[in-house]
Amino acid sequence: MINISNEVISTENGIIKAVCTGQYSKEVCLGITNSVFGVDWWSMDGETSSVSGLTENLKEADLLVIICDFSDESELNNCFKLNQIASEFGVWVMVFALNSKTLLQNSKDIHQSHLFATANILPIETSLAVPYLIEDNLLAPQTANLLWAMRAVIEVFGAGGLIGIDFTDVHYMFGVKGLYRLFRGHGSGNNAAEIARIELVDKIRESSPKNERILLSIFCGMKTSIEEIHDIVVGARSLLSDDNGLLVVGDIFLSADDSYDQILVSACTYG
Repeated sequence: MINISNEVISTENGIIKAVCTGQYSKEVCLGITNSVFGVDWWSMDGETSSVSGLTENLKEADLLVIICDFSDESELNNCFKLNQIASEFGVWVMVFALNSKTLLQNSKDIHQSHLFATANILPIETSLAVPYLIEDNLLAPQTANLLWAMRAVIEVFGAGGLIGIDFTDVHYMFGVKGLYRLFRGHGSGNNAAEIARIELVDKIRESSPKNERILLSIFCGMKTSIEEIHDIVVGARSLLSDDNGLLVVGDIFLSADDSYDQILVSACTYG
């Protein structure tokens, strides 16, 4: 597993709040709330679930991250309420959607259609998407997928990687509201970067042939060369639907282990 420190670092570029909308989403998040940089977690319990409590928590936030079980009507209602209040304060909303097999951008459900129009929606797979990142099966599959989705999307402006893009850069990348998709490529050994690049590009071409925006994040060891990273970026650029497409290289996170020979490339796409 890539060894990234769990120390929480607040970003000067934005105040990030994260909340679970119900019991199921809380269970999924158990064990990872201290594993994502720069995020202030809180729970919709008691007074904090009231309109005044929600308002107090949101009024100083720049980004609200909502973890919601889309198969549960109560959680979806809470998500809708949070998004409405956040919108009133001009807070950017990003929703990580659990159990979202039926999630469609043209949904006739009033809550889902409103979320698509006002927030960034990122579905989280139920089955294990990153088995090579789990040690001793400590994390449930959906929890592991959520952790690495948040690291690939949110840590890019809070964890202090090599590139150091800021809150404004990532906010611009997610300026278009609606459905985003997450893809990963993994490699190990002497040709780790090439294997990861090919896997990522093939997955995206198969499932998402037209991409207007791509956020790329790379987790690797010290052995990964600049040339290999360049090839990954070029591969991602080739996936854009036209010359006006937007590619943001979120950041490059290096393992402190000099012998580490694996690489994980994550891409968040829209289009």
